[in-house]
Amino acid sequence: MQDPLDNIQDKERAAGLIAGHLQGTLSDAEQQELDAWIGADAWNRAYFEQAVSPAFLDGLMSEYHKAGEMESDLRAAIQLKLGRPAGKIIIWKTWIRVAAAIILTLGIGIFTWYKTSAPQPGIATTPAQPVPPGRQGAVLTLSDGRQVTLDSLPNGVVADQNGSRAAVVNGQLAYHPVSPATSAITYNTITTPRGRQYQLALPDGTKVWLNAASRIVFPTAFTGKERKVTIDGEAYFEVARDAQRPFRVSAAGTDIEVLGTSFNINAYQDEHDVRTTLMEGSVKVYGAHANIVLKPGQQAVVNHQLQMDADVNIGQVIAWKKGLFDFDSTGIATVMKQLSRWYDIDVRYEGKAPDVLVTGKMDKGLNLNEIMEFLTKMEVKCRLTGRTVIVSNN
Repeated sequence: MQDPLDNIQDKERAAGLIAGHLQGTLSDAEQQELDAWIGADAWNRAYFEQAVSPAFLDGLMSEYHKAGEMESDLRAAIQLKLGRPAGKIIIWKTWIRVAAAIILTLGIGIFTWYKTSAPQPGIATTPAQPVPPGRQGAVLTLSDGRQVTLDSLPNGVVADQNGSRAAVVNGQLAYHPVSPATSAITYNTITTPRGRQYQLALPDGTKVWLNAASRIVFPTAFTGKERKVTIDGEAYFEVARDAQRPFRVSAAGTDIEVLGTSFNINAYQDEHDVRTTLMEGSVKVYGAHANIVLKPGQQAVVNHQLQMDADVNIGQVIAWKKGLFDFDSTGIATVMKQLSRWYDIDVRYEGKAPDVLVTGKMDKGLNLNEIMEFLTKMEVKCRLTGRTVIVSNN
């Protein structure tokens, strides 16, 4: 497969055309040039779609928030692309150059791969039918054992249980108290299979985002002196403040106590660590017979012991919530775990996992087949058979 920039002699030309497209300043001739380049190769198309995807642009701006006054111009153009109010836009002559430089620097999400051994030619077999990305959806298990698939339910009431009403509102499930709850506690479970993620609002107003292959168990009404839920997999919480009733999360032997805050917890059963990362507020993490109080930007890691990491890439931790894969010198085994959860695929290694580190971003809206093209381009030996990715070390 050819390099995505081979059709334009000067690599800055490609980035400049994309930046001009975002700004809306291309002439008819330039737009035709860009359209021809996009249509000339699947790599070019994927490169362009990644560059203009809202999730990627949001992530770009979060990383370049210190870019000074030039940021305001770039942000305004991006906000227009995202369909948000942007106010007055000031266009400087250097905008295209700066935007193009940013696009080239980030590589438009095309991964930078580092190998400890000499590069080997990549092989990929692409099936006739594309493997689509994951989507919004989950399965709700009610207190009586009935199951409801939430993937495409219209707005409306799903169930009334023990004084609480569960209803779908704009694609997410929300719980609202409608009458006093009984003394008997009833529980609901929401499970996201591989290839699904979902958002819900708990009975106290706490918002929860569930990543793929995850599960949350919670009462249909919070009674007593605390609010407690259980998590398997990964979830992001925005906890409703209630000083009289602490919010507690239990996950794989780790307990988190908060009053009102935003944090992410990663507790997949196939991972070695349970990672709690704090965005806002304060949480206390209990694990391995110890406890740590986190401040924003810190992460607690529980394995055989409890440790604290004070230098965490917050954007990378919550990239999944924003529709991105975000890797920073990440091992291929970890990369493939994330792909397997989102695309609902299996991964098999021929020999040991290759000694490869990945750095870069990709939009989660890409088909797996497009991801496979990037893997091939970057000389990773892998092939797709049915819904199994086979990764080779030779």
